[in-house]
Amino acid sequence: MKPMRYPAPVLMLACIIALPALCQTEPDTYPDTWQARELQACGAPDKEVHYTVDTDKVTPPVTVQPGNKALFYIFRPRHGMTSFPDKIAVDGEWKGANLPGTFFTLTLEPGLHYFCSSAKSRSLLIMTVEAGKTYYLEQQVIFKPHSPVHNLYLLRKADAKPMLAQTTPSTWKIE
Repeated sequence: MKPMRYPAPVLMLACIIALPALCQTEPDTYPDTWQARELQACGAPDKEVHYTVDTDKVTPPVTVQPGNKALFYIFRPRHGMTSFPDKIAVDGEWKGANLPGTFFTLTLEPGLHYFCSSAKSRSLLIMTVEAGKTYYLEQQVIFKPHSPVHNLYLLRKADAKPMLAQTTPSTWKIE
């Protein structure tokens, strides 16, 4: 009996088909609905906090990049007439808030994180972060006649730096 031989193109096709299954490192565990993702990112309604927000034009922010964590710049550029605070939560825990033209920094452990930005409406972002990297999140609130449109964007450093240069550090306290 002759041994069965497979031509090279057939073996290559089999490897290409199997490759995505071999490269998957995280299971797809995203919640199925908007409400479930919002709960994961923003937390339970009874855990929500309200901030009094101000700016600090004197004290420079601490922006040391820790090697074992990810560094985030959370900023809100000046857009139109919106002056209300825009707060942010990560994995259901409220971290801080910005006014137009302000920013703050935070560090996170590497891995999958759920972000919630809230200012009259909410915007969610789900992303995996790496240790030693710096990320730039823009909180964008655009005034519309009936209600503001709210977005949370991940920006490249080259796009974020000019906008960040026009902001001042944010300070806040829980009401």
